[in-house]
Parts: sequence; C-alpha cells; structure tokens
Amino acid sequence: MPSNHRLASEKVRLCNFILVTHSHWDHLMDVAEVVRNTGAVAYGSANTCKILAADGIPPRHIRQIEIGALEHLGNFSVEVLPARHIRTPLDRWINGAVGENLSTPLRLVDYKMDTCFSLLVSSGKTRILYGNYPMRADILFINPNDRAGFYQPFIKKVQPSVIVPIHWDNFFSPLSRPIRPLLNFPAWIFPPIKRNTLGEFKRVIEMSFSSTRVIIPQVFDEYNMD
Repeated sequence: MPSNHRLASEKVRLCNFILVTHSHWDHLMDVAEVVRNTGAVAYGSANTCKILAADGIPPRHIRQIEIGALEHLGNFSVEVLPARHIRTPLDRWINGAVGENLSTPLRLVDYKMDTCFSLLVSSGKTRILYGNYPMRADILFINPNDRAGFYQPFIKKVQPSVIVPIHWDNFFSPLSRPIRPLLNFPAWIFPPIKRNTLGEFKRVIEMSFSSTRVIIPQVFDEYNMD
C-alpha cells in the first residue's frame, strides 16, 4: 500500500509535529512520507513507532507516547487520553502486536493497532479534543458513527462550540479523489456507518445544542474555527 508521494509533498509543505491516534493504515500510512518531506517528529504508540521505523524513519523523528503523558510541543501542550475504537469483524487481522520482521512495502494488515488515544491539544485558552474521552474542549473532532445514545451525554460534558465529524469518509479511496461518505460496505463489516448520515448527525447536534456549530469538512480545505 504505497503512499502518494506527490500528493503528500504538495499538500503538507510545513509540519513540525504529527500526532497519531492509532496505527491502522488509514491513520498512519502517509505519516512516514510527511516526516521525510518536512522533518517532522511523529508521536504515537509502540506499534506506530515500530511501523515508522520499518518504513525507514530514523529514531530522532519518532517519539513513543502513552496514556497519561503530557507533551509540550512548541506553543501547544498535548494530553494523551484513552480512546475507544469501534469494533469490527476485521479486528483479528488489524489489531494486536506488530510483526518483528516488518519490511516494505507494508501491507494493510501490517498496520496493526495496539492502543488508541484521544488527544487534548491546548494553546492559550483554546482546547481541542480529538477522540471520545469526555474532557472540556472548545473544538471537538469526533466520529459521527458511534453507538446510539452516546452523543447527548458526551457533548454535555465536552461543551464544544464547534464539532468537526471525522472518519465518516471512504478511507479506502485515495485522497486524490473527492471525499465521499463510506456507505456501500457490507453492514457486517461497518454496521454503525449504515445507521447514521452526516445530515442526521448535524441536525440532531445543532437542534440539541443550539450554541454548537457542526462543520462538515472537505479534504484539503481550510476552515476558520472562531
């Protein structure tokens, strides 16, 4: 599964730090290429670090993090928190220990998840939460395909002014194509994705929380979160 070298260098020209929530292919596959192009340092789990090393990234550009860590990265502080990853029948192939003798080209099943992080990023008075651990934050990045009944109590705890739904797109499609929802896969593989739509998610959230704005992102577009 090769990364798109041209697209990575064109779209990510400057980067100092990369925070990897977990080591599945759709979160990690392009990280090594961005590190090579920019000289960034990538932060992630033990599996993330092993996979990046196998992909040729030198140790000075890799930092292992664990739940409970507090990292100070330039003008940002990052608190590493637990996260709950959605369960699928594919878990036996995409979760667990990374093989000891990984070699490139890496396959989808080489990107195994050992642990999953939520990340609370703070800069000044602004707090950004990526994940499903209930911490107070101004901006929330969250998967809109969670189990029924999760969002109402969770958002009451987080109290975000802006929500950005993530992981609703077809992550089997290359980023060179327009972003599209993941709707056409069998329900036994991704059952929650068959139940929710972005429109329903946006409508329910904005009706229930009048002070919260939902931004549905498009790939490579920039957004003002004020």
